[in-house]
Amino acid sequence: MKRTSLILLALSIFAFSCKKDDAPKVCATTIADIAGSYKITKVMATISGFGTTDITATALPDACRQSGVYQLNADRTLIYSENASCSSSGSGSWNLSADSSITISHNGGGLDFDGKVKSFNCTNLVINEETGGGNSVEYTITKQ
Repeated sequence: MKRTSLILLALSIFAFSCKKDDAPKVCATTIADIAGSYKITKVMATISGFGTTDITATALPDACRQSGVYQLNADRTLIYSENASCSSSGSGSWNLSADSSITISHNGGGLDFDGKVKSFNCTNLVINEETGGGNSVEYTITKQ
């Protein structure tokens, strides 16, 4: 009986002493949390009446654009850079409004964005641009 009590006590101490550290990281959709370096990883187009299709290869047709990195700084400036063998690097600005509207514009060879933040999970920032007539383009840019 004494042995059974000790085993039960040990098991209960062990069970309650374990702590789960896998809580998901919470990221707000703020300038401070979004600031960082990103690459475009996916581009989806939705055409009214036709559905949604992956157009990543069309939007990023060459190695230079595929290598493009958007450095979104906390002071709302940005630097766009491509591989050293490419010539379309540049600088510009970005902004995030209270209604989750985001604009990213620069004078380099990459894409500019003017849409709404659809989601942000601390790694992937998904931007949806309405293009009219029920059509839209959704960009996923991934923090590097």
